[in-house]
Amino acid sequence: MNWYTAEDGNESVRQVVIEVSEPHSVESKFASLMLAAKYHQLRASTWTAGLFRLDGAPGPYLLVRADGHVERLRNQPFRVGFCFYRLRTGALIVLCVDFLKLRLTGVPSAPFVLFEMRSGVDIEEDRLRVQDALNRPQLHICFAQGEGTGKELPSGAWSGGPINASYDVLVDMDAECRRALNREWNSLLEHHASAPGGRPDTSKPARPNADAPTFVCEEHPAPQVTKRMFKAGNARSAVEFLTAQPRITRPYYYVEVRTPDGLFGIDNGGFIYDANGNPVSPDRYRPSQAHAESPQRSPILDRKPSEPTVKGAGSPVTSSLPRKRWWQVWRHFS
Repeated sequence: MNWYTAEDGNESVRQVVIEVSEPHSVESKFASLMLAAKYHQLRASTWTAGLFRLDGAPGPYLLVRADGHVERLRNQPFRVGFCFYRLRTGALIVLCVDFLKLRLTGVPSAPFVLFEMRSGVDIEEDRLRVQDALNRPQLHICFAQGEGTGKELPSGAWSGGPINASYDVLVDMDAECRRALNREWNSLLEHHASAPGGRPDTSKPARPNADAPTFVCEEHPAPQVTKRMFKAGNARSAVEFLTAQPRITRPYYYVEVRTPDGLFGIDNGGFIYDANGNPVSPDRYRPSQAHAESPQRSPILDRKPSEPTVKGAGSPVTSSLPRKRWWQVWRHFS
């Protein structure tokens, strides 16, 4: 295991990058994963990555989901980049997994083989999941594939199938690497605490918005089902409106907004979806939030070619090379 640190001041990002040049796959600790609703992105996307826990196995573990291609990744060298963004409105951590030597067609990041997880630091459960992962002596990666996408049903059940674990790769993180990760993590939290805020400024009255949603009607398409319909001038106004809705506690209750860009809705699981039932990232439509300020291309910075490789413990290599602009992920992963 080799690792190094890197920085791009123009993008306000610092990274700790772990190189896994000779991965050894082992029998998976898991079989079929039926993840909870809070892991909606892992359940709904066929090409993604993210940290998860299980009852009785708190981990956390890193899931790399590559439906239809997971065996092509087996024993291929890859890198894991922990990217710490210090943005004007707050903090963002991005975890990237890329396979530099592999090329695939017909995948969201084609021809590159790249996976990404983005997370803010405001939600305690998400924050603790990242923090615990940074302190483990091993990064336990589960490579898996599912049975296609699914969506939340009115009953609260999930329409998709399980995620089937194929194999695991255990990546050692020595004490020096963990210390570097924790330095960056603690610095990121300090930045977030001192930033103007990742939330909209409510100290000033909002200007009237001609595109703001207006109530249309209430429908009852089936017994016990209630659907409140609104209309809005654009997708951004619709998604901002849905994000601001109080948490829905009634079963079989939905709020939907029709726009020229299509239909958007939110269910009692708190998930925003489009007309096809696909999950929608609220941050895509909120430029005032830290997520929306993040780069349109996901980074992993290269190590300086002139610097020696760090194997195991030792002083990390630092790079300030310009960011490698490999692929656009926002349209694929949001």
